[in-house]
Amino acid sequence: MSDKAVSRVKRVRKPKTRKFYRLGPDYRTGGAPPYEIENAVKLYWPGLISMSPRQGRRAFPDYPEPPRVLFDRKSHRPPRDLEDCAGYWLISDRAKQLFETLDSRGFAFFKCETRFTNGESGPDYFLCDVVRELDALDEQASRRFEIRHDSEGRKYSFKMDASLVFKEDVVGAAHIFHVAYFGPVICDQSLRDAWKAAGLKGIWFHEVFHPEFDEIGTITALPRHPNSGTVRLGRRKEALFHGTVLEAFGGSLNVGDTVRAIGQYDRNYRFFSVHRLERI
Repeated sequence: MSDKAVSRVKRVRKPKTRKFYRLGPDYRTGGAPPYEIENAVKLYWPGLISMSPRQGRRAFPDYPEPPRVLFDRKSHRPPRDLEDCAGYWLISDRAKQLFETLDSRGFAFFKCETRFTNGESGPDYFLCDVVRELDALDEQASRRFEIRHDSEGRKYSFKMDASLVFKEDVVGAAHIFHVAYFGPVICDQSLRDAWKAAGLKGIWFHEVFHPEFDEIGTITALPRHPNSGTVRLGRRKEALFHGTVLEAFGGSLNVGDTVRAIGQYDRNYRFFSVHRLERI
């Protein structure tokens, strides 16, 4: 092989792994949704504040009438492009167009009747449901989740800081899906980027893969409620650990002790979290 060919080979970069995100309505700001469903009583399941189908089913039941959404111009904020809505998402026409363009087979929509409190016609809004379900979780590569069985069958139970990996051959060209066995809604980088590029509001995206670390460190603080303990890893990194990690450690532990710290880096909140400590 010529030197020029070798040079070309060296410049070839390894393809980046597709990123995946848990997503849903953004509850962090804005307070309660600025609307109400006027005919909710006729649409909810008996005894439930939900319009969605029974567990394990997707899309929309046969409503006796379309949902009537009432907006108030004097509300604390205008409606966003995606709001929570009794088991579904309530989305704007702009959001619907983006979803249809990017992955039409992944969604179902139901047009609502809308108006303002003063009687004027409201903007176009739709109920939205993610209807694709994929058994795509790589159970061997994922961490901090459990598999349970009950009367409804097999179920996943994910911790808040679960690190999830998905099988690319199963996900394929899909940009959004429900994780099988009652898992969350997951989207890929393409959908997240398209949503942000369009300037749409109302979704919270949470990256689901968190790189693991296994390093030698020094205890710099022990957990004291409500504060976490800390481990110094190298010159610039500091990892947090809770009292439950200390309890699982067994035996005494003091500031200045050298330990093996095993955990993961949370890319969303940008901190190192220790799941297990071992004595050196």
